[in-house]
Amino acid sequence: MVRGMAVQGGAVRSRPQPLKWRPVLSIWSLVSGLGLGLGSAILLQQYGVRVLTRAALVQMVVVAVVLAVVLPSAARAVGVRRYNKVLRKAGLG
Repeated sequence: MVRGMAVQGGAVRSRPQPLKWRPVLSIWSLVSGLGLGLGSAILLQQYGVRVLTRAALVQMVVVAVVLAVVLPSAARAVGVRRYNKVLRKAGLG
């Protein structure tokens, strides 16, 4: 038997390994960030809060796309940290 492996009912199971954090980048988050940025810019213009110029439109889209990448990545970081903490408490990490 390989070290770190457990046999249960004839099946070999490996020990859970700590996760490593990686940024989350999905096409859906980028597309939704693009739509959020465009929609926000148009709504701000319609409500008279901000004049819709090319610079304002680009700024809103860039901010929304960055948020669409940062927020899921931050949520994954929290999940990875919790998972690794549970493994450490159980003596497996």
